[in-house]
Amino acid sequence: MRAPLRFAAILMGAAIAGCAPLTGRQQPTEVIYLLQPPTEAPRPAPAGSDFSCRSLLVAATGSAPGYATARMAYVEDAPRLDYFARHGWADTPARMFGPLLVSALEASGAFGGVLMAPSPAGADVRLDTRVLELHQHFDDSTSRVRFSVRASLVAVDSGRLLGARTFTTEEPAEERTPRGGAVAANRATAELLDELIDFVFDRLGRSGLDCRR
Repeated sequence: MRAPLRFAAILMGAAIAGCAPLTGRQQPTEVIYLLQPPTEAPRPAPAGSDFSCRSLLVAATGSAPGYATARMAYVEDAPRLDYFARHGWADTPARMFGPLLVSALEASGAFGGVLMAPSPAGADVRLDTRVLELHQHFDDSTSRVRFSVRASLVAVDSGRLLGARTFTTEEPAEERTPRGGAVAANRATAELLDELIDFVFDRLGRSGLDCRR
């Protein structure tokens, strides 16, 4: 082999050898969490109420700016919103929360049907929700999760607003870690679901849509 060719071959071999460890290096594994609140007994309609002749449509849950992402948010220097680099949700908080709300309303057994938008079937009442906040807040020594959802209930035929309310809960995290925040977020989710269902029952009861009236 001529000297120039031999020198080029040596350089190529060295380059390949130098790249090998880089291509074989494993990237850090991303940790994914679910919104999966503890299983609780279904929340039945209040005694004396009957909504079995009514169907309820749960619209797709919306997201406030900063939360239409699967990245896990945290606040350490308000009002700045940051995200963990290697920890995230399985989907956006809104897309995880919506099916949980539908399941909880179905489990109550209070309605003739609970539909999830989009649905070709008609409904008597529509429930709109929007995730306003879901983040882990860090202070000097502890952290807590803040979860806030805006809800409104509308009579479909008339467009009449039956009620609107913002639900906010805070849960302490047992660990100042993303995992601690995820566990606290699931407790907060269970609390919000209970409050939302009570809100739906209360507003329907006041609206004149009770089937016994």
